[in-house]
Amino acid sequence: MTKTNLRILIVLLGITISTISIFVYYYYFLVSSTPISLVVHNFQPKEIYPTSKGGREWFINIKDPARDGIFDLGSSITKNSDDSWEIEGKTGKYEDQVRMNVNTLKGQKKWKNMEITAYAKVISSSSPKDALTWYARGGKHSDTVPCNNTAVKMESYFDDGNNNKWKKVTELIDDGGWYARSSDKEFYSAGCGRPKDYIITNSGPIVTFRSDNVKWDFTDLSVREIDSSS
Repeated sequence: MTKTNLRILIVLLGITISTISIFVYYYYFLVSSTPISLVVHNFQPKEIYPTSKGGREWFINIKDPARDGIFDLGSSITKNSDDSWEIEGKTGKYEDQVRMNVNTLKGQKKWKNMEITAYAKVISSSSPKDALTWYARGGKHSDTVPCNNTAVKMESYFDDGNNNKWKKVTELIDDGGWYARSSDKEFYSAGCGRPKDYIITNSGPIVTFRSDNVKWDFTDLSVREIDSSS
């Protein structure tokens, strides 16, 4: 097992620029074996973009994360002495996987232009390729609902010093021209009525904090609809 002493703030943004709609896709964070100093933070995580007027916001109830009926943990969690939570995915809906979903209840507005924030500390992993992944604007994925999608654009930032000083690490814009590697037969068999390089401009009901084969701690999870013009 690879053990680390790593705590980072991961922020993903979905925004609109000119006439191009761009959104969160995922932040694929490879587990690092390089330790950094760990200091429990005592600040409110900085916002990259302000919340839009009347925009939807979700903040984790750190005392009882599943209490609000919106946050589906999917796996059992263990509380740490600093009020953060540990998750591994060994029990629950998935095996060796974590899929923590911020859902949309009936009558609530779906997620579109958003900022996703989390502090995460990797405890152990099975491989250097294991990752923490945040993604949004999708629905449930299965053979029975093949046309639900995740989004295809992101800005990502992280606070590797645990001091509320954020560094932009990625900015990607999908303006078409790329597509899945599946064959035309497989892709079009889903019957979604979209081209392979479809730019996803629709909102979606689910934001997901995901990991595979990783034990990690988390705190200060949030999702906000943002005003990207500020």
